Amino acid sequence: MRADIAAAKRLNISRSSFQSRLREDSLSVNGKKRPVSYKIQTGDQIEFEWVQPQVLSLRPQDIPLNILFEDEWMLIISKQAGLVTHPGGGSSENTVVNAFLHHLKGQNKFDDKVRPGIVHRLDKDTSGIMVIAKTPQSLERLQTQFAQRCIEKEYRAIVTGNIKEATLTITAGIGRHLTDRKKMAVLVPRSKEAITEVNVLERFTTHTYVSVHPKTGRTHQIRVHFSYWKHPILGDKTYGGKNNLNIFKHPLRRQMLHAYKIRLNHPATNQSMEFTAPIPQDMEEILQLLRGR
Repeated sequence: MRADIAAAKRLNISRSSFQSRLREDSLSVNGKKRPVSYKIQTGDQIEFEWVQPQVLSLRPQDIPLNILFEDEWMLIISKQAGLVTHPGGGSSENTVVNAFLHHLKGQNKFDDKVRPGIVHRLDKDTSGIMVIAKTPQSLERLQTQFAQRCIEKEYRAIVTGNIKEATLTITAGIGRHLTDRKKMAVLVPRSKEAITEVNVLERFTTHTYVSVHPKTGRTHQIRVHFSYWKHPILGDKTYGGKNNLNIFKHPLRRQMLHAYKIRLNHPATNQSMEFTAPIPQDMEEILQLLRGR
């Protein structure tokens, strides 16, 4: 069993609650620093430091959610670009969580007061499919699928430059940037394994439209990997550089990255299910511009 799952079970809290309070790099097993995914054995001693969680008073907000699927266990939405997944950095409003709390109509069953139901996250300016659990039981089961890499995800992206290969695999460990703690970087100390598979869908003179299958789930993984590969995602202000913000005098308000498809097992029935979020209008407009040239 993973160390974080074992500790959360012993403390009778959710894994997300445990991780949200865990001080970075503080977990150790038998006196040695270990990642939260470290597989423990009977008799192992787990030690860690917790930080006092920031107290946020979250209120439900009537923010429209594009719902692709819903039952008593989970909610599948297509998140619009510009919407933050959960509160943080002192901000407690205008997030997916606020919209989710409004959608629940007071039936919130979660102990986590900051990220109730959040199985995984998308960056603010990444659009597309998100999975939200409606009960603590489904949250744990869905997070386990993500942790065990049972969930298949496909993204669509427009990247700068012309990728010559039809398919490629980017394998480069990702960790926290050495000087900018808000950014991630490739091959820094304490990097974690990161694998991204890429299939070219369309080639243009100066850009490429690709299908992306991340095999690991590192923070900013797709954006960091394409930047490292010298094909940054179009419109990415953090990893794309200053010359990546306009295309044929068409201003870009965000990176052209969209969570397009997901395949998972239902948390109650274990039935395999697949969901697709159509390409958003702003991304389609850029593709039409490229095709027109």
